Amino acid sequence: MSAWGGVSALGLGLQILWTGASERNFSIKDVSRWTSRNTAIQTRLFPKKGSLTVGADADLVIWDPEAKWTIELDDLHFKNKVSPYIGKKVKGRVMETWLRGEKVWDQKSKWTQPRGQAILTSGR
Repeated sequence: MSAWGGVSALGLGLQILWTGASERNFSIKDVSRWTSRNTAIQTRLFPKKGSLTVGADADLVIWDPEAKWTIELDDLHFKNKVSPYIGKKVKGRVMETWLRGEKVWDQKSKWTQPRGQAILTSGR
């Protein structure tokens, strides 16, 4: 929680991953599995996270996988506006983010009231 810059690539991760994956003929299904299901399994949060099933949290992104754009300083939605990705051309753009079934971010209005919860564990 006290990291200097937070997780600086987190807001750009899907676009950066999709850019590279699509250039290598991976599908959106592959990327979804890597970023959702497999991550939730690895962190022991599956099936509450990483699945679209009754009782799961319904954390979703609505995105345009074909959008092509260049990352600019204003696209950095994290604490410290430093990134090696500024000026990089990427494919795919997140249009909305939904957390537990509620919209928390979109391209026009940006963030709504934060509703996230810290997931902290001990003894691992």
